Amino acid sequence: MAETRPNILIFMTDQQQGATALPQHPCRLPHVERLAAAGVTFTDTYCPSPHCCPSRATFMSGLYPSRHGIDNNVATDTALGINLRDGVRLFSEGLAASGYRLGYSGKWHVSRDIMPADRGWTDYGSGPLRGQFSTSRQPANWERAHRELTAPEPRQPGWVQRPGWGNIRVYGSVPDGGPRGYEGTADHRVVTRAIDGLRQLAAGEDPWCLYVGTGGPHDPYIVPETFARMYAPADIALPPSFSDDLADKPRVYQRMRYQYWGQLTEDEVRASLAHYWGYCSMMDALFGLLLEELERTGQADHTVVLFCSDHGD
Repeated sequence: MAETRPNILIFMTDQQQGATALPQHPCRLPHVERLAAAGVTFTDTYCPSPHCCPSRATFMSGLYPSRHGIDNNVATDTALGINLRDGVRLFSEGLAASGYRLGYSGKWHVSRDIMPADRGWTDYGSGPLRGQFSTSRQPANWERAHRELTAPEPRQPGWVQRPGWGNIRVYGSVPDGGPRGYEGTADHRVVTRAIDGLRQLAAGEDPWCLYVGTGGPHDPYIVPETFARMYAPADIALPPSFSDDLADKPRVYQRMRYQYWGQLTEDEVRASLAHYWGYCSMMDALFGLLLEELERTGQADHTVVLFCSDHGD
């Protein structure tokens, strides 16, 4: 191959704890482990913000949130900034200018109005922003909030009650969509579109960069049965800090612990972890589909592959 510049394949999961990708962790990620064995693992790499949008904007721009202008979720009416600041250049623009062909599939969440196609990518389907825009001011939500505050329903296992804000389901399962479990899921569609794009990119003569962004394993941890059953909750040990009363921590931490997350029993917390790990394993299986297709193109040895997440959970 005359072209010496490598191809680039980026697979970014959403809100995946870094420890799950380390060999000693109980979470099984065979494709990530195979990649790590043949490459480099960054064990002390930190995101610039524990929130999706500013972290993703930093990944794309190389700038701190204070520079690129995205400070929190751009898809809500509490957004401090909805778009990148004028003059902020993303790495995709530099690649496109140097002759790379670019493909994008999956979650964007970098800016509300600026989309992948505006910054050099061929968009195979970036999809809607997770959560879209808040509807907290709509009458139906005021009615729901009033009902939750005045006549709350009994809490169901796996749920956290948030009177006035909407109760949330932490974990659960859905029927398998096919023999591998993940068929038909939103992330399977993201990867399927990416595989189609990979074939198109690999058929050309120019170097390419393909970005694949899944929505998992972001909460709620609702996964196909195959992955929901992969880990036994009874075998999961809770960390020593689990019983910490947070007395020496800011009041907001204490309120979140006792008012919300403290509603979950120890068995429910173990079940949520089991579903989360299953979700991570599902992301690994989808990642494996991309690696298999990359091998089939014959360009695996000429491609830099990056597995990462926007931030931890």
